[in-house]
Amino acid sequence: MNQNYFYLYMQKQVILLMLINLLLGAIYVFTCWIHDVIFIALAWYCVVNVVCLWGWSLYLELDILNMTFYDLNKWYNKVRYFMYIIFGLWSMIFILYV
Repeated sequence: MNQNYFYLYMQKQVILLMLINLLLGAIYVFTCWIHDVIFIALAWYCVVNVVCLWGWSLYLELDILNMTFYDLNKWYNKVRYFMYIIFGLWSMIFILYV
């Protein structure tokens, strides 16, 4: 398997994860607004937006043709941390409201 395909696949996953989180987060905030628990949900959604901005910068950072193997591994580690943080945010808000 060519490693470049893997990194390009991960780049697409960053965009997909950002879009899903922004959409579902907005729906979640609306649901919290209906049940009068809006302030914590809005603060959480602001953090999700900041993390998604970081994800957008990760998406733009990948330059497969000009990056060394070390740079690609460093980029991949950043993407891993991005995914851990996103899933951690969803876990936190789930535990907080359940």
